[in-house]
This record gives sequence, C-alpha cells and structure tokens, in this order.
Amino acid sequence: MRSYELPSLVESSANESITDLLLQRVKQTPNLPLFAVEKTPGVWTEVSAKDFLTQVEDLAKGFIASGIRPGDAVGIMSRTRYEWALV
Repeated sequence: MRSYELPSLVESSANESITDLLLQRVKQTPNLPLFAVEKTPGVWTEVSAKDFLTQVEDLAKGFIASGIRPGDAVGIMSRTRYEWALV
C-alpha cells in the first residue's frame, strides 16, 4: 500500500471544525474561488467561498425540513461528486 503525506495548507486548532475554517475563509476572501465544478463535459464553473457557504446552508435547511437531526446517519449512494463536499 502506498502512503502520501503533504504539508497542511491551513492550520487549525483541536477546537476548530471544518465549518470554522469555511467561515474564516468566507470572512477573509469571500469571492475567491474555492472549487471548480464541471457542469457539462469540458465546461468548468468556479464556486466562491461565499457561494459554497450559501449552498451548505441551503442543504442544511433542507435536511432540517426533512426531519434530519444532529447525530442522525445519512447515506450517500453516488459517485464522488462536488455535492459530497456540501454535506
């Protein structure tokens, strides 16, 4: 088995979550691209940190409206996709 190790691009404390890092990124550089998503073959669209946060919040509201609560298990059956990052 191969193992790879890269230096961390962002430092975080044990008390921080990935949400904290996203909020920090939105505060510092809200319009800087965070992702590039292939909408159609060969056509990529940039997603800013601010837009990504909005999508995360919209998904969370949808989960809450569906009755999903903190601690509930949610299964994902799909190929690897950008949308996984939202969850």
